Amino acid sequence: MRLAQIDWQGRLDRRRASRAWVRACVVSVLAPLLICCGGSNGDVEAVAPTFVHDGDLIRIPDTSPLRASLVVGAVETKALTRVVAAPGVVQADPTRLAKVAPPASGKIQQVFVKLGQTVKQGDPLFSLDSPDVDQAIADRARAESALLLAKKNLDRQKDFLDHGIASQQDVETAEAAYTQAAAESARTTARLNGLGYRGENKGDPSILIIHAPAAGSVIELIASPGTYVNDVAAALVTVADISVVVVNAQLPERDLAYVKPGVSAKLEFAAFPNTVVSGAVSSVSDVIAADTRRASVLIPLDNADKRLKPGMFAAIKFEEEEVPHVVVPTSALLQSGGENVVYVETGPWVFGPRNVSVDYQQDDLAIISRGLDGTERVVIKGGVIIHGQ
Repeated sequence: MRLAQIDWQGRLDRRRASRAWVRACVVSVLAPLLICCGGSNGDVEAVAPTFVHDGDLIRIPDTSPLRASLVVGAVETKALTRVVAAPGVVQADPTRLAKVAPPASGKIQQVFVKLGQTVKQGDPLFSLDSPDVDQAIADRARAESALLLAKKNLDRQKDFLDHGIASQQDVETAEAAYTQAAAESARTTARLNGLGYRGENKGDPSILIIHAPAAGSVIELIASPGTYVNDVAAALVTVADISVVVVNAQLPERDLAYVKPGVSAKLEFAAFPNTVVSGAVSSVSDVIAADTRRASVLIPLDNADKRLKPGMFAAIKFEEEEVPHVVVPTSALLQSGGENVVYVETGPWVFGPRNVSVDYQQDDLAIISRGLDGTERVVIKGGVIIHGQ
């Protein structure tokens, strides 16, 4: 029992000593602070406020430490070039592009070109064995034979009329038959011409050879020998003159007001690092794509050396002409109820909040479209300290 009482008494003494040590530490920390604040003989004077509300205004007293934290600067008016960035892709100029489809169904006999090959107008692309061509050739042969027969009959009837053997009616009937035969011959010839038939294959005149409608490069080729084609609307060969290409930029709705025909553009391509290509907008689509909510902006580029290939991606920056703008550092902007707010200096170390509209941001500057006229001074750093107080 005696040992338990001694152990309990020891623990109590240790607790008292610990509490005394904590009180000593607190006094040693607070004493200098009380002295700095003007305390003497245990009395502590009231600390001066860091700011004072004056209606909507905030006044920073002379002795306030906030004066060392707030940075005030003048609102500036600068001539800036607005830059709008957008992705783009190189495409063949639609006005210099020819998609070649078979004029009739049939089996491809031979392909004369390769992907990427340069062709001239009239060069053969592929040949086609088509029943439609065979039928058109036969129709023309029959029409020409009928025309020849009708011509002979007309001449005979005219001769008979001259000798009083035939009547005028017989001649008129022969003339009508000749006219019909001539029309049928013209129709069958036009049909063959429409198919592009030239009778070039002397070994098999029924083989149809398809030619390049324009000079350029073969940028798409899906024809292969032995393939039977039924769809006369599906292109088998695409020939494009890529000496001039267009870059199709996809621009979001919010930027369409700033990009118009004639606006300059700077383009960079991954294939040519550290190289900037200059161009200008030729057209802006009047339609917004429903799925992407973007509009197509076309920029034509000279490509005589054929460095730019259709399908290449481009990073594009559109630059409008320099226009004076009211600007503040982005650090001056604060948020209040979804609005942008800056603190305007209305007097020496007196500030009031003002709502502003930001047109856009460029680097570390905010371009102001409403709320400032360029003559004010605003808090450009530390405004968050007084905001919402």
